[in-house]
Amino acid sequence: MKSFSSVKVFLLLHFLAPGLTAQTFIPHPPKPPQYVVLDVRRISILRQELALTAMKGYRAVLVAPRPGAGLLPAGMTIIMEKLESGVAAPEYSIAEDKNGNMQHLSVNSGFRYVRNSVFEHRGHDVWGDFIATMIWGEKHVDHSKYDTVTGYMLLEKTKESEAPCAYMFQHADSKKEFRSTRSHLASGFHVVGELNEYLFLEKCSSSAQPLWGPSEEKVSDESIEKYRFVATNDAKKRQKKLVEAVSKGFRLSHANGKWISLFAESSSEAKTNYKVFAARTEAELEQLLNSSSAFRVVPDSLVRKNGFWNGAEYQIVVEEDTEKNTSHQYRVLREKNGQDLQDGINLAAEKGYKVREMRRDAMGITAILERVARSMPAPGALEQIPERTPVELELPEEL
Repeated sequence: MKSFSSVKVFLLLHFLAPGLTAQTFIPHPPKPPQYVVLDVRRISILRQELALTAMKGYRAVLVAPRPGAGLLPAGMTIIMEKLESGVAAPEYSIAEDKNGNMQHLSVNSGFRYVRNSVFEHRGHDVWGDFIATMIWGEKHVDHSKYDTVTGYMLLEKTKESEAPCAYMFQHADSKKEFRSTRSHLASGFHVVGELNEYLFLEKCSSSAQPLWGPSEEKVSDESIEKYRFVATNDAKKRQKKLVEAVSKGFRLSHANGKWISLFAESSSEAKTNYKVFAARTEAELEQLLNSSSAFRVVPDSLVRKNGFWNGAEYQIVVEEDTEKNTSHQYRVLREKNGQDLQDGINLAAEKGYKVREMRRDAMGITAILERVARSMPAPGALEQIPERTPVELELPEEL
């Protein structure tokens, strides 16, 4: 009976719609997502997925390390954005150093370091320790000798020619108000990463020679005094230091987590105001960001602190938007894994949001999304409707 019913349905469709073919039911291929999130714990697998995703026309926009510990392998969380049609995809490489000294890990020629991607994985050679213990006995083996430290960083090489870059590690020494760090800022370096209280500095310019290690460039005291450096995890102290720096004519240059670089702006430029928001939850942070329409998030300024007693705390720096007639709206997402975050980001991207910030910790991933709200016309820019003089109506005499 079922086969007979199927034949009747087929004949009915054939007579009612003779032009109907099998091709009519073939759906169009789905549109590729705007964002792809790679949340991989093993570096070997990450290298493969990173290369395949880049070949599909994506570029890494935000990176957060997953250092792991002990037997937990190392990895990264990478948010990749779809490139425009016709733009060549970059090439990626994950540099690795097994000597435990990241300062010897150099950037290959033609590649450029991807911000916030440097980290170390501290593990243990379990098999080597086990074999030594079996041979020599527990009392004669120093187990600490089998501790391993491996350094990683993500490198990117684009098809377009870019200015050469110089890199170096600098200890975040707070003596004399971070004078040594400010001297490097004055010579053109800026902070692009952090590793065990060491700052990873980058300098890219057409006149810079690619190098690795300390720079021999001399900087005058006058140039050093044009820079300020703020380093604190306390939101109130950070706000106070920013207010003091702005009152003295300084402006924020770069941010990298708790590290903030400022430079002295010219007297003719208008002062820029800054705020430091602190929140306990994602909903509270989102509410604070959307409550100040005249301010915009400073890139790489998001900090998430996980405390045993007080729980989690978010901190972020916002600056007064120079485009007075434009406001921004924000979404704050928190997910446990990359796939859920990818789904949430792409749903928001359909409404005009773009990824602005991302941080990864042991419990999950936090992302901040931004979109331009409807621009408000400037005062006096509204279209003036010309006034019309009233016209008297002449009624017929019969009325």
